[in-house]
Amino acid sequence: MHKTIAVIGHVDHGKTALVKALTGTDTDRLEEERKRGLSIVLGFANQQASEGWLHFIDTPGHADFIQTAAAGLSGADAILLVVDSSEGPSHQTVEHLKLAKLFGIRDAVVAFSKSDIDHNASSENTPRAIAELLREHGFDASPIIRCSSRTMEGIDRLAAALKDLFGSEGQSSSPDRAFLPIDRAFSAEGAGTIVTGTLLGGELSLDDAVTIQPMETACSVRGLQIAGQTAEKATVGARVAVNLRGIKSQDIRRGDVLCAPGQGQPSCLFDVMINAPDEGTRRLSHMESVTVLHGTRRSPARVRILGTSEQDATIAQLEFENDQIGFVGQRFILRRPASSQTICGGQVLDAEAVLAKRNKELYVAVLRAAANSDVLAIAKGISERDQGSVDLALLSRLARKTIDNCSAIIRRDFIIDGARIAHSIAEIDSVKARLVETMRAFHKDRPLRPHAPSPGSSAAFKHVPRELLIYAVRSLVDKNEIEERLDGMSIVGHDPNEHLGPAQRELYQDAIEQLRRTSLMPELLLDPTSLEIEHADLIDLMVWNGEAVRLYNHALSQTVILQSEVVAGAITSLQRAFPGGQTFKTGEARAALSTNRKTIVPLLEHLDAQGITIRDGNVRVIKVAETRE
Repeated sequence: MHKTIAVIGHVDHGKTALVKALTGTDTDRLEEERKRGLSIVLGFANQQASEGWLHFIDTPGHADFIQTAAAGLSGADAILLVVDSSEGPSHQTVEHLKLAKLFGIRDAVVAFSKSDIDHNASSENTPRAIAELLREHGFDASPIIRCSSRTMEGIDRLAAALKDLFGSEGQSSSPDRAFLPIDRAFSAEGAGTIVTGTLLGGELSLDDAVTIQPMETACSVRGLQIAGQTAEKATVGARVAVNLRGIKSQDIRRGDVLCAPGQGQPSCLFDVMINAPDEGTRRLSHMESVTVLHGTRRSPARVRILGTSEQDATIAQLEFENDQIGFVGQRFILRRPASSQTICGGQVLDAEAVLAKRNKELYVAVLRAAANSDVLAIAKGISERDQGSVDLALLSRLARKTIDNCSAIIRRDFIIDGARIAHSIAEIDSVKARLVETMRAFHKDRPLRPHAPSPGSSAAFKHVPRELLIYAVRSLVDKNEIEERLDGMSIVGHDPNEHLGPAQRELYQDAIEQLRRTSLMPELLLDPTSLEIEHADLIDLMVWNGEAVRLYNHALSQTVILQSEVVAGAITSLQRAFPGGQTFKTGEARAALSTNRKTIVPLLEHLDAQGITIRDGNVRVIKVAETRE
């Protein structure tokens, strides 16, 4: 088991000295840090206990390095708050506690340091005052231990209190697969590129394929170390050093993330829930510029406010200047760049968001449900927003559950259509009813036409998701309520021939006779779309009854109608003209049939589609029918 502890507190309150007293490691590794006597970058140390490893992140206490301190807090399970017993809590003590609370950290141990120094305690620097400050920031019942790194007084009791943290669950939100925000990247002689960080999700093993995000650079794990010891595997919570192959250290920046391949996609938009700021802090404005601290990264962004939740939290989008990588449930902090003021914290609801341009109320409803981790409510919200269909990958991401788990939860209200989508049963029934009603109305209005337009091309169904419409149509076909006809659909049992009146029947027969006379040189009925509706419907009826064939000349964008017996005769003539597998070109076929290019091109394409002719480049051959012995 691993526990990562961020060591926080005001500058010169003894954080680094206490870490050394606990672990034997001096975390001030830079010459400038030793010269100035203060931490500038994050420092790291480890201590092994029977329960597992304690990983310490020593954060800078100076106000100028607050964003560095936030990077150390972002992946911590608990805090070790160091307060100088002679000075008591300071402004930076309060600021660090606020950051810890905003990152969702719940466990704390307080080191009341420098107990060996004589002082006159005031009301502000007593354990009781510290306890009250902790309660104000949500850290109730945290142990407060007097100690000294110089005399080692209380260090054993402090170590015991820290080991008790193994009994705490820590933060609950973590990715399913490897996710390691990088806080250091460097090159070591004989090893190459090394990155360090706290593994927030999944596992890492030797030779694993990994990706550095958001640059999307593929590389692999050459070696692993935990607490300076070689390891074959790293699990959630471990402070780990990863030796990488396939990438140079200078190509990696602090704030980049080492991920398992496919663990999220880079995005410039995060859907988020932002907590209300403390009293006295000005609320966020729509499109306000902020600095976002998440993981080990700090990034400029604009806040697009979408709505307010029941808890007075704000549902919003963070619009970044550059691609970011995150995960659902990840905590972040917002600061005002001009004043260096911490505004508030929040939680990522979707790290692969799309810009909310319309139906914002429905968009917000989905995110409210996501904030409550209510799978069915999320699915219903997506369905209402997206006209009845639910992207299962999106539902899985927002709900933080597998697709299989989500499918099992929503199955009573949704039809799972394949591996990636679900449809609302209520919406399917509604679409099916509308389909039948629309087709009946069409048949009533144009009874001579064998079919209604395909639902996919109908304006009445343009807002219905394609997959849902296909499912509804398939369901009606399976139940024998509708059927495919020509290039459209029809109510089963609709017979347009029954609606032919005497005058229409005479017109119908005249048209067939005219097509027979004009043979392969049709002069009329070439473009039924230019004719009256009744005439166009009669042509469809001829095709439906098998008495005519509709062809299309793509070069001329023109429809050609031929009588069926004429087409059959053309096939026979081609077989006689080019027997025994003899090849022919388009011009030769045109001459053999005494027709024009306007007709021969679509006719040959029709025969190709029917498998009667076989095309090979510019030549064709008549397919010889198989004989049965």
